[in-house]
Formats: sequence, C-alpha cells, structure tokens
Amino acid sequence: MWPEVTLSEGKLMSNIIERPVAKFVMGERYFRAIAKIGYHYFLTQFPTYSGQEEMFKPIREFVYHDTDKPIAHINLFRV
Repeated sequence: MWPEVTLSEGKLMSNIIERPVAKFVMGERYFRAIAKIGYHYFLTQFPTYSGQEEMFKPIREFVYHDTDKPIAHINLFRV
C-alpha cells in the first residue's frame, strides 16, 4: 500500500464515547434468578432444611414457573 496510502495522525482519546448510555430492563426473569440465588444460599447456610418443606412452596413456585401476572407475583417476595 505504501507509498500511495498514508496513515493520518491519530487523535488522543479519539475512541472515547462521550456520555455513554446503557439501558437495563429488570423483568420477572431477573427477579426469579435473584430469588433462586437467595433460596439456594439460604439452604447452604441452614443444612437442616432440604428445600422441599411446605413453607418453601411459594418461593419454589416463583422461581420455577412463569406467571401471567409477573409484577404481582414479584411483589409477594419483596422485602
């Protein structure tokens, strides 16, 4: 390519984007994933529980099944 093609001088920091914008949408799947992590962490800290106890049924249902009313379902577990 040389000598027909020459490279111009690069500008310092010319590849930096001013005010980058990132958009995150936290939907039902996000909250279900966080709930699953918390549920399993709890079970690792309290080995007397297997996770199959009746008191864990609502959180298991939330983690494992989609729902037609995701926000209402998520609000049941918010602290």
